[in-house]
Amino acid sequence: MSYKKKTALIFGISGQDGLYLTKLLQKKNFKVIGTSRKKKNIEKDLKLVKADKNVKVYKVNPQIFKEVKYVIKKSKCDQIYYFSGISSVFYSFSHEEKTINTNISGFVNILEACRITNPNIRIYNAASSECFGSSNKTINEKTNFLPQSPYALSKVINVNLAQNYRDNLGMYVVNGFSFNHDSAFRPNGYILKKISNYLRKKPKKKLKVGNINIIRDWSWAPEHIEFIYKIMQSRKSDDYIIATGKSIKLKDIIFYFFKIFKIDKKNLEINNKFLRKNDIIKSRGNPLKIKKKFRNLPQTDAYGLMKNLIDNKYF
Repeated sequence: MSYKKKTALIFGISGQDGLYLTKLLQKKNFKVIGTSRKKKNIEKDLKLVKADKNVKVYKVNPQIFKEVKYVIKKSKCDQIYYFSGISSVFYSFSHEEKTINTNISGFVNILEACRITNPNIRIYNAASSECFGSSNKTINEKTNFLPQSPYALSKVINVNLAQNYRDNLGMYVVNGFSFNHDSAFRPNGYILKKISNYLRKKPKKKLKVGNINIIRDWSWAPEHIEFIYKIMQSRKSDDYIIATGKSIKLKDIIFYFFKIFKIDKKNLEINNKFLRKNDIIKSRGNPLKIKKKFRNLPQTDAYGLMKNLIDNKYF
């Protein structure tokens, strides 16, 4: 009896999650195909995560249905992971229409292309903790949505789209609500990456940040991706919170590492440029559902993540 190797198609393969997922899927004997808006050479980044560099990457604009349908048919994929789109909350405030149109149209095109060509393809929608806004209570899959940015709103709409195609058409569509997860691949504007760069260089100038009283559930991206993979191999599609269940105040992280690196607290400057009007103050995930299902959780917390970033670890 011949064995057919499964194929995964990753929309947005050149980002952090796409790169780490490529490595993991290859380890699980998947053939991996990717898409990028630009014909980007990702061989160097794949090497950093110790993945096979021979990955076919198609230049695809997810907002163009014809291109999406073509690559799905061409790839003959069994699974699709949607990581593409605009991922910056800060950017979304000054580009509201672009953020919403880009993120939603890309996902709709994937859903429709699969419905038409092969409704049995499994689809992963990268949702976000931002969907729930700020909450003093721990957030689970039943928590009400409270989007506080154009980015969050686009994610909420996509979650509802996924649920509609799943419930009404019987398609396998998963919503994975990712809480903050980082790695060395993050752009320098991301707060923990920004802090780790500062600590590593030990510059004489001040570290300029926004609200240091925010509380977040941070985790290490390679561990986080393992749960995205596990969720997609489940018999039935469902919605899941992916988090450590441990939230930490940004201020505590900064001063903890300032002490280790012998940096004076006076070197921290609150800059209005980085303050958001509707910033989420407190966000803590309740990952009980994935803990019960898979019997474990992402293990590396914000302090371990920061150490990895400072050491410039990729894997």
